[in-house]
This record gives sequence, C-alpha cells and structure tokens, in this order.
Amino acid sequence: MAMTFRLAFSNPLDCFIEKILSDANSVNEAECEMVTDNRSILDMMCESITHISQVLAQTKDITFNVRSELTNLRSILETTQSLSEEIKEVKKNLLN
Repeated sequence: MAMTFRLAFSNPLDCFIEKILSDANSVNEAECEMVTDNRSILDMMCESITHISQVLAQTKDITFNVRSELTNLRSILETTQSLSEEIKEVKKNLLN
C-alpha cells in the first residue's frame, strides 16, 4: 500500500532529476575506472614528454654553443683574411 501511495503521488520532476543524478554517477564511475585502468599509459606518456623536454633543452644548448663557435670561427676567418692581405702588401713592398 505504501508503494502504491508513493507511485501515485511521486513528482515527475523529482523522478527526472533522480534519474539524471543516477546516470551522472554511473558515467563518473565509468570515467574513473577508465582513468585508473589507463594510469600506467598516462604515466608512461608523462615520462616520455619529460624526457623529450630534457632532450629538447639539451639540443637548444648545443645549438646555442654551435652558433657561438660559428661566430668565433667567422671572426678568425676575417682576421686570417686580413693578415693574408697584409702579408701580400708586405711582400709587394719588399719586392719593390
């Protein structure tokens, strides 16, 4: 009898909200299970990204060092060319 009374006077809005909350809880539980099941994959991805970030930082440092060395080599080349020109001038003056 109590069940009949409850069904007869139940509010459809309350039933709808209760159904939505129940569905939301089941979806949330399924998402939590999926994240828990895939946690090792996510951990491996995080480790890979961290390692790649470190490699990129090292590559950036090496690139900076190479650029610096190239700048030094250019200045050495310019100095060598200048000295070569001066030597030619000195030889020319000595021969005259």
